[in-house]
This record gives sequence, structure tokens and C-alpha cells, in this order.
Amino acid sequence: KEGFTKRYIARSFALRMIISEEAIDDNKYPKIIDAADRLKRAMWMTVQTECTLMLTRAQNAGYPGGDGVSLWSTAHTLPAGGTWSNVVATPVAPSVAAVTDARTQVSHYPSQDGLLANAKIKKVIFPSDQWGVWMGVLGSTNNPIAGNYSQINVVRKMSIEPVEARFWTSTTTQYMFQTNIPKGLRLKWRKRPAQRNWME
Repeated sequence: KEGFTKRYIARSFALRMIISEEAIDDNKYPKIIDAADRLKRAMWMTVQTECTLMLTRAQNAGYPGGDGVSLWSTAHTLPAGGTWSNVVATPVAPSVAAVTDARTQVSHYPSQDGLLANAKIKKVIFPSDQWGVWMGVLGSTNNPIAGNYSQINVVRKMSIEPVEARFWTSTTTQYMFQTNIPKGLRLKWRKRPAQRNWME
């Protein structure tokens, strides 16, 4: 059975500024060259802000995905009927327990046909305020929880990549795990921004 229809919304992130190679070579108009660099920076800042909005609105029912529910939901639909959840039952602060709970839930994710998808956690994406906690959780040899230092840190063996989302200003314990399921959350370029520059 066919699943929900995907919809792509094109967004423009940048303008084009043309500076002659003569102006660059002679360096007569440094303010123009600086303006081009600022324009490039503004474009990348806009991209990061727009992408972070997906995480900020992830539980907002006003921004539904292709299946009619928010990105994080307990009621994602399956084509053959039924639902599945990509949200933990009880939110947990960043910790070894949080990763083990998520890893267990992810191992039961269904594929489009309702069978197990063989999903594995590859990345954890989190607001900047959580960076220190995640470095300890993912990098400690022993369990970083007080009273359990003699136990090994099972999370470290999972090789989860930490990704700091600098524009995600969540004040709660929100974070997101990205799995190896094909065609998951990603950014697609219609035309990737490029810059031809003779001077760095």
C-alpha cells in the first residue's frame, strides 16, 4: 500500500552579487567585497534558522507533516493501518538512560510494511545549552551517573555523533535522535549555493 504523499516547499535563501574580477584583483573597492561576504553569511544563517524551525515546531500540531500529525508524534500512520510513535512515553533529561530508552524504542520501529525496520541511532541533535551533558554521556568510558561509575558506559560503544543545533533555543530538555532509516529528516538543495572567489 502507498503511504502519505510528500510535499516539498521551495524556499529562496540567498541573493546573487556580482563583482568583477578586476575589482577583486585591484582591491579598489573593499567594501563591495565585504558586502559579498556578509551576503554569503546571511544566506547560511537563514538556512540554519529555517532548518532549526523544524525542530522548534516539531510538536506543534499547527505544522503537520505528510501524515497529518506533527514531526514528533505518538500517532504516525502506517500505510497498512495502525500507528507508531517516535516520541518517548516519558521525557527524560540527557543521560545514559535517555539513550538506552530511545535505542530500545528505535529497535521496534516499523517499516512501511509494518515489519521491523532494523533502525539504529546515528546522531543526537540538541540545543547548545546541552552540549556539555551530551559530551559526557557519549564520551565517558564509565557510566557518568553518580553511584554507577564502576559500570561501563554502553552508550559510548554506539558511536553516536553529537550535533549541536546553535539556533535551537529550547529551554526544556528537548533533543532529537536521528536514525539510519533511509530518506529521513534531511535538507535537499534545488541548487546548492556556490561562490567563486579569488580572494579569501
